Parts: sequence; structure tokens; C-alpha cells
Amino acid sequence: MGEGRMADLERMIVAAAPERGVTEDVVAARLREAVLGDVAAPLRVGRYTLHERLGQGGMGTVWAAWDEKLGRRVALKFHRLDARAGRGQGYAQMLREAQALARLSDPHVVAVYDVIEWSADGGDEQLVVAMELLAGPTLARWLELEPRSVADKLAMFVQAGRGLAAAHRAGIIHRDFKPANVIVGEDGRARVVDFGLARVDVGDLAGITRPQLGDSIVGAGADDDALEAAETIPRMGAADRAGARSLAIAGTPRYMAPEQHVGVDLDPSCDQFAFCVALWEALHGAAPFEAASIEGLLAEKLVGRVGDGSGIPSRTRRVLQRGLAADPRRRHADMDALLGQLERHSLRRRAAVLVAIGAAATFGLLAWPRGAAPDCEASIHTLDEIWSPVRATAIEEAFVASGLPYAAASWATARGGLDAWSRAFVAASRDACEAHLAGEQSDDLFDRRMACLADRRQRFGAMIDVVEHAEGDAVARVVSAVSSLPSLDRCADVVALRETVPLPEDAQVAGTVIELRRLLAIGRATFDAGDYHGALAYADAVLATFDVDALAHDPTRAEAELLRGDALGLLGDSGAARQALHEAARAAQRAGVDDVFTRAAAGLVWELAAAGDINSAHDWAGLGEATLARRGEDPNASFLLGNAISNLATTENDAPAALSRLRRELASARAAFGDRDYRVFVLLNNLANGELGAGFVADAQSDYRLAISIGTEALGADHPRVLLARANAVTGLVRASQFEQAWPEIDGLVEAERRVVGPLHLDYVQALVSRAMIAGTLEHWQQAHRDADEAIGALEQLESTTPAATWQRLPTSPARAR
Repeated sequence: MGEGRMADLERMIVAAAPERGVTEDVVAARLREAVLGDVAAPLRVGRYTLHERLGQGGMGTVWAAWDEKLGRRVALKFHRLDARAGRGQGYAQMLREAQALARLSDPHVVAVYDVIEWSADGGDEQLVVAMELLAGPTLARWLELEPRSVADKLAMFVQAGRGLAAAHRAGIIHRDFKPANVIVGEDGRARVVDFGLARVDVGDLAGITRPQLGDSIVGAGADDDALEAAETIPRMGAADRAGARSLAIAGTPRYMAPEQHVGVDLDPSCDQFAFCVALWEALHGAAPFEAASIEGLLAEKLVGRVGDGSGIPSRTRRVLQRGLAADPRRRHADMDALLGQLERHSLRRRAAVLVAIGAAATFGLLAWPRGAAPDCEASIHTLDEIWSPVRATAIEEAFVASGLPYAAASWATARGGLDAWSRAFVAASRDACEAHLAGEQSDDLFDRRMACLADRRQRFGAMIDVVEHAEGDAVARVVSAVSSLPSLDRCADVVALRETVPLPEDAQVAGTVIELRRLLAIGRATFDAGDYHGALAYADAVLATFDVDALAHDPTRAEAELLRGDALGLLGDSGAARQALHEAARAAQRAGVDDVFTRAAAGLVWELAAAGDINSAHDWAGLGEATLARRGEDPNASFLLGNAISNLATTENDAPAALSRLRRELASARAAFGDRDYRVFVLLNNLANGELGAGFVADAQSDYRLAISIGTEALGADHPRVLLARANAVTGLVRASQFEQAWPEIDGLVEAERRVVGPLHLDYVQALVSRAMIAGTLEHWQQAHRDADEAIGALEQLESTTPAATWQRLPTSPARAR
């Protein structure tokens, strides 16, 4: 056999045995296929069938595979384990992080579906991670494919940064962020990959000794500044150094933070450092630290010796320099803070473009040149770019592919809401056009009306974008999110339109305001989908621009403060939430934006009641009701305010007032939205809770049954909110001592919770505890003991406080929807 043919066979052998633990028979089968064209039975890993290898690295390989259970293509990453280390600390950490990633759902993080411990026919055990199979280049390759503007680069990196921020909130540190670990999908969305799983073995550093602060820097010729800077990072003791030499270094030297070089405990700021290195490199064309050795790199990082950064806007450069600080304490507070600064500094650049093309065009081609006769039939197509049957079908397929048992039903309801809103929007656009042609509205009023509709269109588009990428909790919230779309009635309210504060006359300032409102639309859709941290980041970015540029546009400031207050309230920072909501109310009052004022008042009623300031809560309730009465009912705002006021009455133990308000809001919601609407379901559940607390057990049971019926129809039988209503209904039966009737209900609930959230979730534990209590009352002692033991074991794994707290939660306190 010639040398060339032998080399070919050697390459085939490498391709045939990509991962440790594959048996000789499997290698032989693959060689037969390579040499003779024989097709052997495909290799299976659990429920996955391997198709083709996508890549190979020092830690393992990635294969494309088919998930037989869910019928979809996935990527399988095989992580090789050091045979000398076995199932040691590194393996345990890798397993924990893979499992944590599987629980993380974010549009800018690659989705991890499954984590498997696997070996082939008795071979070495491997960790196999099943994840989303992405089509598209890495961010590094995306930057090379064609020239990119500064704005485009910033936008793509901000997307990747959102993924890092989401992971940090979930307690996950990447440790090796770089453009090669970001995939830009065919949909233009950046996803960060290899969280916490990509490591560089000590042996991979080509013989370079791992540097230790205080000695290796001197060897690199570092000066006194470097030695002084080294004092900002904790030193390693002798035992730490000995242990470090046996562990893997996490990271790529060019992007690693100084503290990663020395092996101390890391916090999320190391990812911030790597992100800033990567973005500097993308904008400037070269990395900020360019030494040829690891020692030299560390020295440059410690003294902050960066290049001039030509090509990077000055404000952006200052933001990046802070993120590159040697001392982690001097970097940005977190990724959200860093991203907020980057987005704020990019606004002026976008505003200039907006001014160049004209403010009206940014509203989605809803305005016509002055003096030209508008084509009213064109209004039929004003949403074609945003919403179409093709896009709706694609979203439906994604929802079904999520595997969540309630996804299809929830999407059907959400799609109905989106279709209805889009039809109303088209009708409103045509009405405005025809009224203008008939001379019923002046040019100024027509412009205001079209600007109002354009603003609503922007909100609709942002909602579709968020829904399109919904995963996990966002799938569960899709019906609620769609129901939060703004009413179109205000755009036909002549009085309200005349009082609306117009855009600033200065074209550049107007462009900035338009861009801010675009960010707010995304932020509000992000909030409605349940990402409160992300929504807060958008609000802060907008408000920071107001502060720096001394902008004066109260409608936009009011909405930004409202978004900030809403997010802070649901994140548990009541004091900051109240401050933001006060600011929102003041700005809304100055601008005459009644719907924002009413929503701010509703938020203040909730927060003040929770803080025990009952008198102030009543004051804001009165102001909110007066605003609604003056301008007519806004169904969505009335829904929010009514729920808040009934909660206030409940806080005061005034059951008659709470029930009266809930019944009033229920009647309004039925009239505005229909008897089977999601909001009717929410109000019925809250009403039943109030009735149960007031002792009207029969009424409560009746309303729970109706709520569950509506919720099942609108959301799906296994939707978390429907399961919550079912749990509340069980509580009602227990309160009535109807244990026999409660038994089949709680038995079904336990199985549903296990199916939906799994055995290690507090909702499932609560259902177990409730079933154990009912079983004990009915003297089903074996079942009671089994449930109690399982609940205690689950709580221990969840690191909860004490089982006793959970025993009390479900039977005594039916959950209330806000």
C-alpha cells in the first residue's frame, strides 16, 4: 500500500474513533463504511442516533444526532474525562454546570436539552450533553465574512452579552467567552455556547509554566507597576499552587481575566473582562493586550497597558476600559450595567441614521408626504412585514417542539389574540386614512394619529420578536404577554391626541427619542415575557440617555420609569420600585399620558400596600380611579388597577370590599374581553381565593371550577397557572373537610406537577405535602409516609429551609395572581 493510501486510512481511523469508549466493533463498522461504502447500523446514545461528526477538540467531539423521542435534530457533545482523574472534582463540576444549563432558558444562550452519563460497551464513562443544533457561523467568522459597521458589531455583541447576563443570574460563569464560542444563527440571533464546559488543559499550553503572581511576572520582565497591581488579586498559598497544577485552566489566555491566570475563585466579572477584550478586538482590529507570552499578557493586564483603541468611539472605549480593570471590584457592577452603557452610547449613532431617513419612516411607513393623497387600501398591508401566516406557523412549530405539554394550547390562544389585534390595527389605520381624505381630520391631527398607530405597531413587532424566540417560562407567559398589548382606542381619541406631547422639533433629538421608544418597546415585551432583569436593563439604558443628554420628552420618560418600576417591583426591590413609579406618575401627569399614569398608580397601590403604607395606597387608588373615570374605561388599565385595589382590601382584611371590587372587575373584563378570556380566568381565581378566605366555601368551589375550565381552554390543562388554580381548588375542598372529594383531585395534581415541572421543583413538593396530609386524614398511611419521605428528600436537594414551612403554605394560603 502506498504512503498516500496509508495516510488516507490513518485519517479514516481518526474519523472512525472520535470519542473514548467506542468499541473496536464500532470502529470497524465505521471503517467499512469509509473504505467499502458499507452502511452499518448507526451508533445510539440513549434515545439519540448519531449522524455525522461536526467537530473535534481536545476535550471531546460534537456530533449531529436525531432525538427519537421528540423527533428533532440535536447536537451531542461528548466530553472526555481524564482517565487518571476519573469521576473527580472536575467531572462533578462539569456535571453540575451542564445540569444548570439545562435549566437555563434564554434566547441568547444555546439551549441544553439533556445531560447523560454514558459509556459504550464497558468503555470509559463520558458526559454527553444534548443541545440545540445551530446553523450559522461563529461570531469570529461572522466578523470576517464582510465589513461590519461599528453599530452592527455592537448590536451583535450586546446580544451575546445578554446571554452572559442571563447565565450569571442563573449562577453560571462561562470562563471562556470569546467570539469562537458565540454562534450567529440564520435568524441573526447570537447564542453563546460552551458555558462552563470548555477548558484548556495544562498540557495544552505548549509547555508554558503556569504563572504565579509575584514570581512569574518578574520573569517576564514586568515593572513595579505590574507587581503593585498584582496585590489587587488574592495570592495562592502553597497548597493552592500544588492543587492548581493538577487541575485544568479554564479559559483562553488572550481573553482571560488576570485572576484566571492564577487560579483563584472566579466570579462573573471574569466573563465581563473577556467580553470587553473580544469587543475591543472586534472594533479596533487587534486585542487590547498583545504580548506573545502568557507572562507578558498577564503583566499587560495587571497594569492596564492597552493599545490606543483607534476605531472605537471614545465613549465606548471608556466603557470597555472599565471592564478591563485588573481589579474585579473596579469593573462594571454586572453584565447588565455594562450592556446598558454600551446601548446608551450607541443611541446617538442610530439617531443620526434615523434623522437621515426621516422620523416618519422609522414608524413603519405609516406616514405619507405632505400634500400627497394617501392610499387607504395600502393600510391592509401595514403589518405584512411583522405578522404573516408563514411566521405564525413557524412559531407554532417551535412551540410544539418545546415539548411543553401546554405549549400548543397556549399558542393557539396567543395566536388568536395576535390575529385579532392585527385586524383591529388594520381597521384603525384605514379609518384614520379615510377620515383624513374626507376632511374630517386636520393634517396635524392625522399626523398625531398615525404616530400613535406607529408606536403601537412598534410594540406589536417587539412582542412578535420576543414570542418567536420564547423558551421555557416565556412559553408559559405567552398568553399573558399578548393580552398586555396596548389598546388602539387611544389612537382614535381626538381629545387625547391633541394633548399628546409631540416629538421634539430638533430632528436629531427627535431621532434619539424614536430610538429610545424602540428600545422601550423591546423592553416592555421582554418584561411581559417574564425577563425582569432584561427589562430593567432596557429601562436603565433609556433613562441614562435622558440624564446624560438632558432630553425633555415626558411621554417617553414616563414609560421608561414605569417599566423600571414594574421590573424592580417583581424583582423584590420595593423601595426602588416605588421611587420609579412615582417618577413615572409625575412625568405621565405632565405629558397627559393617562394610561401610563393609571398603570403607575396601580403599581404604587401594590407596592405601598406591601410596605404597610395603607393610607398612601388608598390615595393612589383614588387618583387612578379618577383618571379612569375622566377619560373612560381602559380595559387593560382597569384590570391592573382593580386587581391592585382588591389586593389592598385583602391586605386590610376587608373581605367585603375585596370581593366587591373583584366582582366589579370581573363583570368589566367579561364585557371587554369575553367570558372565556385569560383575564377572566385570572380574576375568577382571585375571586375564589377571596371567597375561600371569607368563608364562602361553596362560592369559591364554584368559581374555582369555572376558572379551571376557562384556563384549560385558554392555556392548556397542564399550564402552570391552571395547576395553581387546581391546587387552590384542592385547598377549598380541604377547608370544607371534603377529603374524599379532594383525594382524586390531589392525586391528579401530583401526577401533573411531576409531569410538567419534575420531581425537584417546589410546586411538585407542595402537591406532595398536600397529598400526604389528605392521605393521613383518610388513614392511607403508607401513601402519606411515601409522600412525606419524598417531599423531605426533595427539599433537602433543593436546599430549602424546613419541610414545616412547605406543609403550611398550600393548605392555608391559596396563591394569588398579580
